[in-house]
Amino acid sequence: MSARWICRKGHRWEGSGAGQSGDTVCPVCGGASVWLGNSDSGEFLRDQTRLLSLILESMGDGLVVADEHGRFLFFNPAAERILGFGLTDATQEEWPAHFGFFHPDGRTPFAARDLPLARALRGEESNQVEIFVRNPKVPQGLFISTTGRPLRDEQGVLRGGVVVFRDVSAAKGFEQQLRQAVEDLRQSEARFRSLFNESPDAIFVEDLAGTVLDVNPAGCRLHRMTREEIVGKNVLDLVPPEQREEVGFGFRQLARAERTCVEGFSWTRDGEATPVELTVSRIDYAGAPALLLHVRDVTERKRTQEELKQSRERFALAVQGSKDGIWDWDVLRDEVYFSPRWKSMLGYEDHEVSNRFEEWANRLHPEDRGRALGMIQDYFNGRLRNTACAIRTAPIAGS
Repeated sequence: MSARWICRKGHRWEGSGAGQSGDTVCPVCGGASVWLGNSDSGEFLRDQTRLLSLILESMGDGLVVADEHGRFLFFNPAAERILGFGLTDATQEEWPAHFGFFHPDGRTPFAARDLPLARALRGEESNQVEIFVRNPKVPQGLFISTTGRPLRDEQGVLRGGVVVFRDVSAAKGFEQQLRQAVEDLRQSEARFRSLFNESPDAIFVEDLAGTVLDVNPAGCRLHRMTREEIVGKNVLDLVPPEQREEVGFGFRQLARAERTCVEGFSWTRDGEATPVELTVSRIDYAGAPALLLHVRDVTERKRTQEELKQSRERFALAVQGSKDGIWDWDVLRDEVYFSPRWKSMLGYEDHEVSNRFEEWANRLHPEDRGRALGMIQDYFNGRLRNTACAIRTAPIAGS
């Protein structure tokens, strides 16, 4: 009597006699075998059932079968592992609570009638329905993607339904991370665009050759041009002609990151040169390296510096022509300016007295020291606004 066998790798053969699974090895791969029955026993259905059982048990995806009344008939091992439960007498209305089925938000329970298996039992198909599963056996929760199909007999009569599902938590986590990264990037770009447009300083984006790729409204005001007029121009077109060679050299240094800050002039549409301070950083723009330039109009600062320079020059001339000794104390930096005349009155050369407060304090006459230092403390404490006093200082020995 002939017997039929199959191994776990799917090789099938016939041999003589009968036996138990595992008694015979596969002649192809040497693996363990499963006895399917005798070829002349009329057990075709049992043969197919054993083969199907072997396949279903080895599947990585979960598979669940229910009859037309919603009674579960089969859970493969992967289904039990993913859901945490196997065959159960739970009714269709109890499925969401029993298995812990939720919508992808993880909070909204899935309606029983909308589950893919329930739809299959109504003759409907469903594809890759995403469900979040959380229950006492799966407390951390996971996402599954589920496909459902109705089961019909040869006459097309609905006999049940089947669902196949897989754990997509890892892919879902990556997808969420990707969405978050995209959202973070979108928000970052929105913040950049807001700062770019609202900045009081001119901002330019230029490629490494100096071509303007973008400019903010302040940059347009600086040059008294529209954005359309500026974008596409080279940096050399935006500076006074007599400075283009110097600017070209400086820009190449900026592009090579040899410098990060320079001063120069910007040229307006009307040919007016505006003093500016420029700082630069390298960025990626539209997938290519570029330079982000902050350009600040320093007209007022230059005017203030010039006025201060002139004031100092006038002060120096006044001190130089005066017969009085003058000293000035910068309290924050603890530096003191002693005029050459003050030093010479005590018998010192200009280079012999350093710019420190102690140079004055240590030369006070012992009888005047306490009064002089007390007067300064009273000024700091707000008890004096203006004062004048006569004190004695010790000249250089022998003078």
